[in-house]
Amino acid sequence: MKKVLIMVNLVAGTGKAASLLPEVLNGLASRNCEVTVYPINPEAHLNAEEILRKTEGRFDTVLCIGGDGTLNHMINGMMALSHRVPYAFIPLGSCNDFSKSLYGGADPTVADIIGAVTSGSPFFYDIGRFNEQYFNYVAAFGAFTDVSYTTRQDLKNVFGYGAYVLNALGTLPNGLSTRLHASVTCDEGTVEGDYAFGGICNSRSVGGVQTPWLADALLTDGKFELILIDAPNDIFELNEVVAGLRRGDTSNPHVHLYQGSHFRFVFDQDVAWTLDGEDGGKVTRADINVEAGAIAVMFKNK
Repeated sequence: MKKVLIMVNLVAGTGKAASLLPEVLNGLASRNCEVTVYPINPEAHLNAEEILRKTEGRFDTVLCIGGDGTLNHMINGMMALSHRVPYAFIPLGSCNDFSKSLYGGADPTVADIIGAVTSGSPFFYDIGRFNEQYFNYVAAFGAFTDVSYTTRQDLKNVFGYGAYVLNALGTLPNGLSTRLHASVTCDEGTVEGDYAFGGICNSRSVGGVQTPWLADALLTDGKFELILIDAPNDIFELNEVVAGLRRGDTSNPHVHLYQGSHFRFVFDQDVAWTLDGEDGGKVTRADINVEAGAIAVMFKNK
């Protein structure tokens, strides 16, 4: 009998988790699984990291139900364990950026996930380490990076990705006036400049939008992609940046793309970061490394 731990965020996305749980539980039980359910409730000290710490060694698989942020906390909890088990993921967030890369752009059905948990195969992929924290698909700083964790949950539930858009539009003038000086070292060398945005990505989608800059991103190549957007010096450069981003113009001279397995950022001030849409804190120095094949997700066998 396979032992399955379910960690569920009941308020993620449109709040669909509660209605899906009966189907998930019936499906797993009918396939000879012993299931334990923990709701994610940080106010009651039921966060993913603590649940995994207290239950280490008791389960064969973890099923995470929630958004990218819920998955981020689960991954951080798993990386702290000496014995890591494979997980499965039902994405119910407002953007589901990582699942778009994980599942090839299409959200899996509950039946797919049940099949993955009960008779699937593990797929090992790369994750990122940001100083002493971990992330699945993006570590970012600069313009708009706080939108995901400053957008109210009720707006996310009602408007989904549109809530992020509305919040980003509300901060557009200030966001594009962001100017952060940084020295950035990666496998390809060192660059230095003033940037409006920087992101280290392991996904083809960020903020709910697939971008051509990340079209070649792979989850298993031991490398992440770095995007740096120059801080515009005047209204003309600002217009070029905005127009280029809207078109997805990969030849935009103000957008720089690098690839590597290690990145180091040194700033002349404390800079706020977001990790998978969660608040990553403020730092003057960030060391980001790719942990190749560190985590396994279960996939349904074809």
